[in-house]
Amino acid sequence: KTLKEFICHEVDHSIHLSDILKKNGIEPTVAVWPPQTAATPLEMVRKDLDTETGAITLYQQILEQDFDDPTKRIIEKLLSAEESHHHYFSKLLSELG
Repeated sequence: KTLKEFICHEVDHSIHLSDILKKNGIEPTVAVWPPQTAATPLEMVRKDLDTETGAITLYQQILEQDFDDPTKRIIEKLLSAEESHHHYFSKLLSELG
């Protein structure tokens, strides 16, 4: 259930981010191919954790740009969600070994 919720969050994030970029004259791109798979649940959690780390870095870099305050608040909300996901996967990774 939690992972399904995270997937929905990520879709919402991409929609918000695309809208923000388009509003600011930047053409968004999507780089989600090829699909990521793993041989074990532990390996998949590690990949998920790496992905969340990358998203956190991306949103931090976006916040360094010159966006208006309402836009920054949206990006900060997205960043907070990614940090929450990262925390979840970190905890899960420690529980799995």
